[in-house]
Amino acid sequence: MVKTRRHDGSGWGYDPCNLIAERRALELLGPTGLAPRIYAASDEIGVIVMEDIAGARTVEQVLFGADPAAARDALARLATAFGAMHAATAGPRVDAEPWNPTAPLMQEVRGAWDMVIRAARALSLPAPTQAAAGEIAHLDAALIDPAWRALTHGDAFPSNTLLVDDRTVLIDFEGANPRHIAIDGAGFALAFPAYRYWADLSEDVIAAMTGAWRATIEPAFPSVANDAVFWPMLATGALAWTIARLSRLPRIADDSAPMDESRRRRSQIVHMTALAVATCRTGDAYPSISAWLGALEAAMRERWPEASEPRRFPAFNGGSREGW
Repeated sequence: MVKTRRHDGSGWGYDPCNLIAERRALELLGPTGLAPRIYAASDEIGVIVMEDIAGARTVEQVLFGADPAAARDALARLATAFGAMHAATAGPRVDAEPWNPTAPLMQEVRGAWDMVIRAARALSLPAPTQAAAGEIAHLDAALIDPAWRALTHGDAFPSNTLLVDDRTVLIDFEGANPRHIAIDGAGFALAFPAYRYWADLSEDVIAAMTGAWRATIEPAFPSVANDAVFWPMLATGALAWTIARLSRLPRIADDSAPMDESRRRRSQIVHMTALAVATCRTGDAYPSISAWLGALEAAMRERWPEASEPRRFPAFNGGSREGW
């Protein structure tokens, strides 16, 4: 398979950093079998020649099927594969500096936090307290803790995970960076917060994904066996994602958007916020930010009652594509 960078002058994938990050990730992961083999590449031309994973299905395709057991297994395999990537690239095996500075969720949330404050006030939603703002410095410091650094994907989604026989393969590494592993791991606890085909997942499915990821990273990060370490670590990633997504509140609140799109965005932000609160409370972490998020969630549910009726993946809905 041949992958080239975009040359139209705009959009994700145009910047040379995107394909360079992908090339570096494929080279690093080559011995693990977790990514397609790379055969040739040129950063100057902007091209990668890689293995074509023939006969594979994405986890996304399984979720849009009709078999709930297969969907649960696929999601567990997804979380395990990402955990294996983190374990294989932990600590000094990756650089401290970013590979792709254009990718989101890099090293701090301060800029997104300021946008959230402005958006909440403009929309007459609960604004963060001074105590919550005081925890942001701690959150930013936690995000750059080298003890938790490994190669992260940034888009740990069902569409980027291939299943072929007993092999699980991760693809599309344009946003790959050495980062806090919870940037990927919290995506499971938050039910894929930035996924384009977001749908609600049950607590037991989320717990199974989170547990599979936790078990897989433990050999490289043994302290995660301790709940008092694991859950605050996961809360760090959960809040980074939540604050980044909440910076989009003006777009989410826009009543001129198509009804189906508004419903999806509002359901996604409300449920993600609730899951972030639950993660923080489990870890007894970031209590002031968590308390504010709880108030914000309640206010958003009241303003957008449609958000309390999210769509479900067909595999967990009897095969029905209602809402899609």
